[in-house]
Amino acid sequence: MVTQVKARIPSAAVQGKMGHSLISESKFRQLYELTVLVQAGGRRVRSGGPWPRGREAVLAGVMADLRSGDVLVAESASWMSESVQSRLPISIRVPVATTMANLIVESLSSSTIDRLRNNARMTVIFGAAGGQNMIPAEARALASAAGLPVLFVEAGSAKGAPGPSNSKSVAVEAMPSIPVDSSDVIAIYRVAHESITRARQGNGPTQILCAHWQSGANGRDGMNRSNAVERLERWLVTRGLPVLEWREELATQSNATCGSSSAAAVFEATHQDSVTGSQPFAQANIE
Repeated sequence: MVTQVKARIPSAAVQGKMGHSLISESKFRQLYELTVLVQAGGRRVRSGGPWPRGREAVLAGVMADLRSGDVLVAESASWMSESVQSRLPISIRVPVATTMANLIVESLSSSTIDRLRNNARMTVIFGAAGGQNMIPAEARALASAAGLPVLFVEAGSAKGAPGPSNSKSVAVEAMPSIPVDSSDVIAIYRVAHESITRARQGNGPTQILCAHWQSGANGRDGMNRSNAVERLERWLVTRGLPVLEWREELATQSNATCGSSSAAAVFEATHQDSVTGSQPFAQANIE
């Protein structure tokens, strides 16, 4: 009689992951740090600036899975502080002496070369909600037809429908289009991680539609669900992660490098009396 022996599979805890999630503890910390630092950078941007107000969770959730050499295309880089740059060895491209549309075309040309070389380099393109900085529908159609390693991150409606198109003649692109709550860092990371992995493996682009599924008003628990840092802190605390220690260590690092810390202002604005910590985790590896 043949005896079937089941292979021993290491538990999530042994692999440095929470038992309820496939996301490692160091990745949770990385997501938290990026969200705080991007929001701190946003507070330095003048009111009315295009980035990153209201998109902190989107930026942090997507950037957390980028590697050295990857390219991020956006209408502005005013949110990119030195603290964020030190954690993300990626190339940031913004339309300086050209238009956003031309920059997207140039980036897709480079992505075509990446696809032919099969070097697994990603290009992430952030589109504005409207105006001349929207992602042209032709760009999505081209990326889909060529199977390019590209992630399009755009505004969407509460039902996940894309924003108004600036083209009437282009057919719907044959690529995955995934709606996600624009203030939910964890949800955005999960979608971005799957989409980026898929693209690196040569399976083509994905479109992430960022919808404001939560209003700016406080919910029954008194939480401002549009505040990405506050919402993420609450989520992490309920899972027993030492958010208070992460917060204090990040504030100390920011004070040491910047003197008067913008991050500290974010912490004060989102302070939760219920946040508790246990043991700090090692610094997350961006690679």
